[in-house]
Amino acid sequence: MSSRPATRRRLPAAPVRILSGIALAAVTAVMLTSAPAGAATPGAISGTVFEDVAGTASASTANGIAGVSVSLWSDSDGDGVLGAGDTLVTTTTTAANGSYTFTGTTTGAQYFVTSAAPTRNAAGTTGMVGEQTYASSNATALGAPGAVRASCVRGTPTPVATTLAASGPCYGGRAPASADVPTSATGARTVTAVTQSSAGVDNVNFGFSFNVVTNTNDTGQGSVRQMMANSEVYPGGNTMRFVPAVAPTDSSGAGSWWTVHLVDSTSNGSTQVTLPIVTQDLVLDGTAHSNVDGSTVVDTAPGTVVDPNTSVGTGSDTVGSIPRPELVLSLENARLVNTAVGGWVTISCRSASADLTLNGISFVKGANGDPNLGSYSQVESSCRLTATNNVFGATPDGAPSTDTVNTNLLVNSGTYSHGAYAIDHNYFTRGSYGLVVRPGSPTVAGTYQADHNYATGLTQAAYSIEGDHWTLSENYATDSRFGILVGTTAAQVGANLVTNNTVTDSTNGASVSSGNIRIRSSANTVSENVSTGATGTTPASGFGVGVDASATGNEITRNEFGGNAANAIDLDRDGVSLNSPDTAGSCTAAATSGANNNIARALIVAVTIDGSGTLDIGGVLCDDASTYRVEVYGVGGPSTGDIGTDGLRAGEGTSYLGAISGVTGGTFTGTFSGTGLAPGDLVSVIVIRTATGGVGAVGDTSEFSPTLVPLEVPAFPIAGHLGHGPMGWLTAAMLLALVLTLSHARARRASAPVGPAAAR
Repeated sequence: MSSRPATRRRLPAAPVRILSGIALAAVTAVMLTSAPAGAATPGAISGTVFEDVAGTASASTANGIAGVSVSLWSDSDGDGVLGAGDTLVTTTTTAANGSYTFTGTTTGAQYFVTSAAPTRNAAGTTGMVGEQTYASSNATALGAPGAVRASCVRGTPTPVATTLAASGPCYGGRAPASADVPTSATGARTVTAVTQSSAGVDNVNFGFSFNVVTNTNDTGQGSVRQMMANSEVYPGGNTMRFVPAVAPTDSSGAGSWWTVHLVDSTSNGSTQVTLPIVTQDLVLDGTAHSNVDGSTVVDTAPGTVVDPNTSVGTGSDTVGSIPRPELVLSLENARLVNTAVGGWVTISCRSASADLTLNGISFVKGANGDPNLGSYSQVESSCRLTATNNVFGATPDGAPSTDTVNTNLLVNSGTYSHGAYAIDHNYFTRGSYGLVVRPGSPTVAGTYQADHNYATGLTQAAYSIEGDHWTLSENYATDSRFGILVGTTAAQVGANLVTNNTVTDSTNGASVSSGNIRIRSSANTVSENVSTGATGTTPASGFGVGVDASATGNEITRNEFGGNAANAIDLDRDGVSLNSPDTAGSCTAAATSGANNNIARALIVAVTIDGSGTLDIGGVLCDDASTYRVEVYGVGGPSTGDIGTDGLRAGEGTSYLGAISGVTGGTFTGTFSGTGLAPGDLVSVIVIRTATGGVGAVGDTSEFSPTLVPLEVPAFPIAGHLGHGPMGWLTAAMLLALVLTLSHARARRASAPVGPAAAR
């Protein structure tokens, strides 16, 4: 019996080794089938390309993506790394459920599976570019049947190339900073090596997200710009997830961070927008997450930008923590797309129905020499805005931007059409303005809030609240021309609340007006703020709170002042208003244009303090049909205020002692605790209109009265008034009554006829 020669046996060979390109394509069309995800086919390699919506490296294949190009490569050079020495076997596209299958492979042979970045989501919406977040892998060594090993980078903050030994996160694939060229063995980013087994290898899966940011590129897959472009196409709201798969770009003694240098731009309307314009709900969150697990928060720049214990307001509040961000957006080497268009905006949200949230991002402006760039804003929002834990005008370590901007954060909403606005725990510097809120039409006070922010070194204003019904609270402002600007014109009914802020050291640095808090509209409340150290070189500078001409109904209450170069409260911003009453009952009208309806300051006639620290005060104010509240302040240290042309020094209240309510009839008396007064401290008062009686506006607040040193009352009882009645202590009320009696008597004598006329 003869046997067949061995030479007649024919073993199957890998198609790539025996077929021309044309024949290969023909055979491939027969070899490829679609199979359900996870269903192994003998001699096949299969899997699913799916959408990881949140970008958390989810392993769920439920959201399969159709139409994604997937390629099979042969490891021709046998080195286990997809490269120039390897050969493309075939390419297919995923089925409706995101699945793909390659058949006709050889048991024991080594292959690579690559996936292009999907340009549609699981629901079929097109026009986007996804970024890899997940890859299948196992611990089987390459070369052993059934091995599945994805090429990725791992490690935070500095990633290194690795092959996974278990399925999981694979952010940005094997080369997150490179452009993806899926048809190139050297340019493909999403790569998994597979050693075929006789039973086939299934679940070679790839996860992609349209919301994840993995690199610091200006454009392309995994960039901030691409994520924002995706968001404009992707239906519904989108939340950015920052999972850096590249090393930090910058560092200092304060830590390290990732800087995105933005160059590209789009001309739109009157501005040039650096990043895609926002018209849908969007959350831009710079919080860095580990690329090892996709969830652990990475704090490469630990600490805070300013001391979180910085005191704000008259109580125990602090500015709170403003953490150093890990993500920096920097406009550098900017170019004008349209020289007829002036001004730059890094981020612009232009839909009144959309919500924009910014969290944990540092916005800076690098140097550029283009004189045509015009004004520049970091963020311009006509959307409902939430901005938290951002740094404007400085890097995470607090170093200021190379170049300056006009406005750091511009709230440009015309109507504030829905919901609440919250701007808190942000840092502003290096610009003309920190925060600007343009006029709008909100109707519910308290839902439009800016609080716990810190601003320094703004050449125009730290906070400019030009709108109405806003609350500005627990903020800190220093070393700016104006700490807080409120309103635009006196005709505007602001109804803003400025409370519990600290504003200090405002200065102009030139021959322009400056001051800590300037009120330009009507019907605002300024309460419980600390306003100190304002300076300036013009008569309209150096005030604690200044009210513009004709702005009325502005209540200025329970604030603390000190060390300001001009008036603590300055109506018309022109120095001491000479509209004080006198003890004879007359009231001199000031020649002013009527800030707070030209309400007259009061005159303290007597103030006493006894051995127990009880303070008695009495005085006069202009007698009209209104009802008033008289607030009493201690004046300590160098804060003695300005001297008017009447020779009377206006006080600068450094500590609030209490108030006398329901004052009518032109005189006031009250008793308070004076234990907080130091020896030599003075006392001053302000007058606040609480009911008009047809005169002025509720809230009208006066300047501080001339100061008076408390009279220390002898520690023994004296006889009652004119020696009659029970024994008692000498009080300011008694002194006030005596002074008024003598003053009126002098006035009557001065007006009485003399000589023969008197005899008649």
